[in-house]
Amino acid sequence: MLKSISSALEHSAMRYTAASGVALALDFGLTFALRGFTPLSLTTSAAVSFICMAVLLYFVHEYWTFRREGRGVSSKRLTQNLLVVCVAFAARIGTIAALEGLHPSGYLLGMVYFGIAVIGSFLINFLVNRYWVFRD
Repeated sequence: MLKSISSALEHSAMRYTAASGVALALDFGLTFALRGFTPLSLTTSAAVSFICMAVLLYFVHEYWTFRREGRGVSSKRLTQNLLVVCVAFAARIGTIAALEGLHPSGYLLGMVYFGIAVIGSFLINFLVNRYWVFRD
């Protein structure tokens, strides 16, 4: 079992999925903790959480997901990643804000809005990071 997991994690797409899955769980938890325990809206809670996870994921991607021997932090990749994060942020937060504008969300509907927005930002992040920022 551990050998098959280890083998699967040899591929950057699987490492990306694993890292993003953990980050998504943290993102979801932080978003709804902020939403539930502060006066912040879903849009603002998701924005704060997204920024926290983006910073964390840059370093995870740099050193694990798209790792290369002997490579450390690169100002070029950091700048490219920041641009990707801005586009993904606009997609996710714009989607949530638009959906909340159409129909204010309660807790359950907020989860649906969050899920819809995550799909778009996940695709943007993976494709652009993989083929532009961390390409071989």
